[in-house]
Amino acid sequence: RNLLICIILVVVMVVGAMLFLNVVTKHNQELVVPDFSNMTVAEAEAVASQVGMRVEVTDSVYAKRMRKGAVRDQNPAPGAKVKEGRRIALTINAINAKKVTVPNLVGLSMRQALAEIHSRGLVLGKLIYVQDMATNNVLRQLRGFKEIEPGTMVESGTVINLVVGLNSTDNVTFVPY
Repeated sequence: RNLLICIILVVVMVVGAMLFLNVVTKHNQELVVPDFSNMTVAEAEAVASQVGMRVEVTDSVYAKRMRKGAVRDQNPAPGAKVKEGRRIALTINAINAKKVTVPNLVGLSMRQALAEIHSRGLVLGKLIYVQDMATNNVLRQLRGFKEIEPGTMVESGTVINLVVGLNSTDNVTFVPY
């Protein structure tokens, strides 16, 4: 008789726990995550609240060709199934571009200057060749056609033009017989 009471008590507790967990965890009550791509944070918050979710900006990156402040990525991905009230982590396109310092390129070889430009997130623009005793030696660095000082803070992706030396003996080609 005691054994029967214990078995019934265990069965009642297991069934009660399963029912309780189904109610608390909202088993089989899933929502589909909408696509927040290219929305502003305010638009994403409005859409998320309509479907019973919440959004939070966790990171920002800068992409030049994308609208500033727009959602670039999200986790969980669009179409994923989640529970009501779930937090969706957003990565947005930064409103301000990343700032970098302009290096001192004067006196470097073209190869060194190019490596330095790319490592800083800058872009090599025009090469302006002038007569000099050393070929491919950087003589001046320009933003547009105006000289730019080393240490100046500029946006990532800024175009840097270089004035480069060209020795008159290096621009002659000998034609063989």
